[in-house]
Amino acid sequence: MAAYIIRALSTKKSIPIFLAVFILVACAQGPTPLPTYSASSTLTLTLPPILPGISPTPPPRGPTGIQLPFNEQVVNSEYCQTQPDISLPAAEVRGLNEEKIALKLLKLWLTYYQAPQAPSFCRIDGYHIDRVYYDERTPSLPLEPKGDFMRNVQFSIKLIQLPTDWMSWAGELDQQNWLHLAGVIAVFHSQDVYKMEFANP
Repeated sequence: MAAYIIRALSTKKSIPIFLAVFILVACAQGPTPLPTYSASSTLTLTLPPILPGISPTPPPRGPTGIQLPFNEQVVNSEYCQTQPDISLPAAEVRGLNEEKIALKLLKLWLTYYQAPQAPSFCRIDGYHIDRVYYDERTPSLPLEPKGDFMRNVQFSIKLIQLPTDWMSWAGELDQQNWLHLAGVIAVFHSQDVYKMEFANP
């Protein structure tokens, strides 16, 4: 076969014959066998280790709701139902502007409810006045009484128990038992005395 191939290559006419012989030889060798897998072959996968689940730590619980003792024996009284008769001599406020006069009157009014003789139904443990100011819209509001002048006020009182007469007011109670309130006071000046009342719709 090798001698035949050499003789065939010596002439150009023999090239097609050589190519045909080469193809026959290559086909005779057969295709390259593919690797086979038996049914018992297994596939092994390496997985990363599973980490234990991490749960978020809940925030610590703080006080919620109303933190006031409940007094089942408390009763309403005339002291709480009657508006205090607050009066301020004009001689004590001479030279003060209307905001400071209203501030002094409001302090006297709140002190009435902080007094030791005040019943627990309306007694308070303390107060602070946050703001006394003039709002030009207030005189035109449907509030009574009008007074000689009117001032808007913002103040806070510290409650001591439940029930309490102060819960009838519209305000915000914080977790330290401070009730934050706002309103309008009407101030009257007569016979060298100043008086006040809360104005309501």
